[in-house]
Amino acid sequence: DDEVLVMASAGVMPQMSYGLMLGYVRKFGGYVKFRSDFNFAQPSYQCNANGEIDGGGLIWSSSKQRKSRMQATCGALFRLAGWCYPYVGAGYGSRGVQWQDYEGQWAQVSDYSCKGIAAEAGLILKFGPVAVSAGASTTAFRYTDLEIGIGVMF
Repeated sequence: DDEVLVMASAGVMPQMSYGLMLGYVRKFGGYVKFRSDFNFAQPSYQCNANGEIDGGGLIWSSSKQRKSRMQATCGALFRLAGWCYPYVGAGYGSRGVQWQDYEGQWAQVSDYSCKGIAAEAGLILKFGPVAVSAGASTTAFRYTDLEIGIGVMF
């Protein structure tokens, strides 16, 4: 019995992000997923959590902050029962935290930002054609978020 999955997903803690998961499964199958907060703004320079700027000096922060999140993964989807589908995958992700200085420039805070290998695992439960999911993902093993989703399997 072949099934196709189309699911909207959201990273809900600690930072919101939104995306789409597409999958195909018999007993075993696969999926692709993309999630982001769609904030692709680039910083002007970098600092650490103490406000020390790369190359010397300190950031004089305006106490304004913005965050960014993106993750693209693919992986394996399994049918344990007609209603239970665990998944596990890997890919690439990034998470950025930026502080604004008094001149309006943005500094990437290296201690709170990361990019690299993303890994995730979760469970999809199917109720008729409706599918709901819960899972967790990590980026560079430095940032972890929880994710939920809702969609259809047909």
